[in-house]
Amino acid sequence: NGDNGGASEDLTPSENLSYEISGNSYVLTGMGDCQDVEVVIPTTFEGKPVTSIGKYAFESNENIESITIPASVTSIGDDAFSFCTELSEVNFLGTIDEWAQIDFATQFSNPLNCAGKLYINGDLVTDAVLTTTTKISNYAFYYGTSLTSVTIPNTVTRIYAGAFANCYNIDENSVIADHLTQGGTPANSNDFKKIAFYTNRMPTWDSKIWNFINSNTYFSSIFSTLGVPCKCKYDRQFYN
Repeated sequence: NGDNGGASEDLTPSENLSYEISGNSYVLTGMGDCQDVEVVIPTTFEGKPVTSIGKYAFESNENIESITIPASVTSIGDDAFSFCTELSEVNFLGTIDEWAQIDFATQFSNPLNCAGKLYINGDLVTDAVLTTTTKISNYAFYYGTSLTSVTIPNTVTRIYAGAFANCYNIDENSVIADHLTQGGTPANSNDFKKIAFYTNRMPTWDSKIWNFINSNTYFSSIFSTLGVPCKCKYDRQFYN
């Protein structure tokens, strides 16, 4: 990856954001009185971890240009980043495997729907090399336009809805997913070779794709749920 020219190097936590207590942690609920255009969400607030970004937290914010999200955040609520028209960079202070496991409530919960560019600890992600995650969450890389290749490890058993929808710069020949597991045993590479993701720039695509690849590896509509035409390409035996 290596390109950190775009991500903000100032990681001083933003002040005056608004929060709500939820059990032993905090949910960030909005901008509050914060005027930052480069928002840095803190790992903790008043001694407790910030584990969630609440629904509509940044909805229709036309000022923020970048958002830095700590690894403590594991869920983002409904439409938290919808219509953030100036947002151009997302910086996550964890691993790409942790990012892939965040619970995004909707596609507009993921700030990539506006920004496109994902940075991990300041480095632009072009080659998404996952190594330890067991799942790729709903909309995890939705509209991740900085991605050009993806490596999916044999630890992954589920990829959820919209995980790579509209990642239209991914080259289908660069996607490595030969070793998805089947009942804990690596699947035969002839059974599952490559995955490609397309947007409506493609003129045609297959009309029907099985949701179940096998009993333990499950793709529940990788496409966008908004009807944006996307395609996931498997060996012939997996679609008709």
